[in-house]
Amino acid sequence: MFERYEPEMQPIVMPQVGDTISNFQLLDKLGEGAVAEVYRAEHLTSHRQVAVKVLHSEFCARMDIVRRFFQERQVVRRALHPNILDITEVVHGSGHPPFLIMELLQGEDLGRCLDRRVQLSVDEAVTIMEQVCSGLEAMHDRNIVHRDLKPANIFLVGGDDGYPVVKLLDFGLVKFLYEDDPFMRSRPGAFLGTPEYMAPEQVQSGELSDLVDVYGVGAILWEMLVGRPPFYGETFQETLAQAMGTDPPPPSSLAPEAGIPKLLDNLVLRCMAKKPQHRIQSISQVRALLAASRDETPTVKLTPPPRMGLRVWHYLAGGVAAASALGAVVWKLVL
Repeated sequence: MFERYEPEMQPIVMPQVGDTISNFQLLDKLGEGAVAEVYRAEHLTSHRQVAVKVLHSEFCARMDIVRRFFQERQVVRRALHPNILDITEVVHGSGHPPFLIMELLQGEDLGRCLDRRVQLSVDEAVTIMEQVCSGLEAMHDRNIVHRDLKPANIFLVGGDDGYPVVKLLDFGLVKFLYEDDPFMRSRPGAFLGTPEYMAPEQVQSGELSDLVDVYGVGAILWEMLVGRPPFYGETFQETLAQAMGTDPPPPSSLAPEAGIPKLLDNLVLRCMAKKPQHRIQSISQVRALLAASRDETPTVKLTPPPRMGLRVWHYLAGGVAAASALGAVVWKLVL
């Protein structure tokens, strides 16, 4: 798809609520970010409702940003999995900017859940992270690294049994391993991600592997169990310094009331080892150890999130170039 993309010479007009693009009528705007905006839309004949993510017109001539935008669909096509957000189409032309047709989810992302709840039970945290690992396994099996794992990129859809169905989101920063593609390679001096959840080698611009996602899983699991991120400073620099130079304490030492089993304590710390060779060596192993920890874990069902409506999709509009204290930090937007 990308190889055939050429910026249109005619003026490109951003769609508005009520417009029809590619047989979908835009019903309402769900959110807007630095490089894209998201709409709820309905197919004209089947009446199927979807989310439509539209690239801002000013970025249509930026091949690096367009490439990242299109690669989200490429990830989903390669790693089709129930714990990965489905993107059904990539569309460009007809006087509008490129846009993605995505499944429409209802629920809330893990970041919002933690804002409400602060801390999750051991059983809840393990249930969520097992599904995250399942989706990551599908990606890693196809040599794809997410490398922007954070609570905002983990979506919780209320399940019938009281447990959520997890969907991994936002593949604008993924790395395709072993591919000679100048748009997909990290250049010296550049790093991408969110500092609270970034593996040290991402900051140091070393050779990246799927173990950066193992680190991200550990950092998010630590936050769910303790009730705050493992590293958090008043400034970006302080947060980064902590993440690079400080080993996190065992979660149980900060949340003794949570009943965190020793196996889970050790799993989190091994995932967050500073050196990749000291970490658990695959997401599959992490998932197996999470399952094993259930033998020591009291069962507490997750309270389904409130029906927050479709506005929870606003974060998807942030896209690949958004940079803020709470969003993905993208320094020197290159790969």
